Amino acid sequence: MPDQELIDMLRTVLQEELRPIKDDIKSLQQGQQSLQQDQQSLQQGQQSLQQGQQSLQHGLQSLQHGLQSLQHGLQSLQQGQEKMQKDITDIKMQVNHIWKDISKLEKRVEKLESIAQ
Repeated sequence: MPDQELIDMLRTVLQEELRPIKDDIKSLQQGQQSLQQDQQSLQQGQQSLQQGQQSLQHGLQSLQHGLQSLQHGLQSLQQGQEKMQKDITDIKMQVNHIWKDISKLEKRVEKLESIAQ
């Protein structure tokens, strides 16, 4: 039986000595799980950032198309304004000619009236 007591005593000593190692292993496993969770969280964050970047790129492309459309519209407006200014100049010249014609007609009417009296 003394052997059994020795075995039991050694078992107890070994268990006591191994307990901190077991605790350390548990702690390391928990730390590893925590790191894995953090890594998953980081990967999800990275995917979210990539999706946001793609969304921003699509938005930028949309803005660029809108800007091109606005530039074409502005160019069209400028061309229309130039044509309108030419038309206004032409109308002013025609109105001036009409006033000159009216003035000539008034002078003729006055002349005819003076002859008729």
